[in-house]
Amino acid sequence: TYRYAGTDYGAGPITNAGEETAGCNDFNRFWKIDGSDIRSFKADLTDNNGSLSPSQIAESILQWPGKNNPHFNSFTLPNNHNLAPFWDANNDGNYDPTTGDYPVFDEDNSCAIADQMIWWIFNDIGNIHTQSSGEAIGIEVSTVAYAFATNDALNDATFYRYQIRHRGTAPIHNFHIGQWVDPDLG
Repeated sequence: TYRYAGTDYGAGPITNAGEETAGCNDFNRFWKIDGSDIRSFKADLTDNNGSLSPSQIAESILQWPGKNNPHFNSFTLPNNHNLAPFWDANNDGNYDPTTGDYPVFDEDNSCAIADQMIWWIFNDIGNIHTQSSGEAIGIEVSTVAYAFATNDALNDATFYRYQIRHRGTAPIHNFHIGQWVDPDLG
C-alpha cells in the first residue's frame, strides 16, 4: 500500500544471529548501476590482463555493496554478509572489482547485466510494525530491479529479483508470499 497506515519494514540487513545490523539507516538508500559502466569495466579488464586499480574503476562499480568489498567506503558493511549480487570472477566469495568482480542481477550468470540495475535491502525487525501490529519474524529482503533499453516492448518493462532470507530464530511453517503492485503507466 502507500504506507498511510504505517509500515512493518526498515532498511538494512539482519545479522546471521537474527539481530538488526548496526548502522541499518546507512542502508536507507538505493544503489544504481548502468550497464554501460559494466561493459566499459569488462573491456578495461580485458585490456589490462584481468586486473585494474581502484582509480581505473567507475565509482558505481567500486562502491557496489557486495560481500566484504574492501573498497566500499560509504560506511562499514557487515562482515561476511551476502548483500548486493555480483559475478565472482575468481570464485572467492567476496566482491572485489580490482580482481574482475562486477554487479549482476543473477549471481549464477556472468551475462546477467541490464542497461540499469538498482539494489536495496530491508528487514522486518528494524521497525515497530505499525501497519500490521504483528511480531517481527526475522525476514530480510534483498531486491534488484533491472531494465533494458530496447526498441520493442521490453523497453517498457521492469524486472525484479528478490532474495528472501529467514534470519530469525523461530522456525517458520506454512508461509505465503504476496506482492502488491500499483504501477503508473504513462
